[in-house]
Amino acid sequence: PALVVYIDTFIMIMITRFLSPYIVKYSRINSEKTSQLSSGVQENLNNFKVIKAFQRGDYFTDSLNKASQESYRAAIYAGIFNNVIRPIYDFSSNIALLIILVFCIYMIINGSLSVGFLIAFIDYAQRFYSPFSILGFLYSDMQRAIASWGRVDQILQLENSLKIKNS
Repeated sequence: PALVVYIDTFIMIMITRFLSPYIVKYSRINSEKTSQLSSGVQENLNNFKVIKAFQRGDYFTDSLNKASQESYRAAIYAGIFNNVIRPIYDFSSNIALLIILVFCIYMIINGSLSVGFLIAFIDYAQRFYSPFSILGFLYSDMQRAIASWGRVDQILQLENSLKIKNS
């Protein structure tokens, strides 16, 4: 039964390593597109009088529709990759527990294992997998935070193009 836990843990680590670049990539894209949408709304609201005076409401509508669609698409992809790890962890741990249960029941029928050992081992296995489920949830949040920090860091690294007047 312990071998099943080790193999399952290895599989979960490999899945995490495979999905990590996609989570970072799509979280970063989502952050950028949301920022673009926000700045587009702010720009159009600041220039609303100009847009109205030149009767360019179509520009206002088109630019917001485009930014909104891009932001929506990015949010969908980010949501998929950010929320896929936890169900995979849960599914994987449940499959491992099922295999352990079947194997242990077989051993109980043959008389080489007691029911108490089965209950204890399943309890230990569940306690082993519980942190993985929590880590799956925290991992996606951490990747989103890293992508957001990358965006904030880009803004902080911008050069100031304003000239400072000496008094």
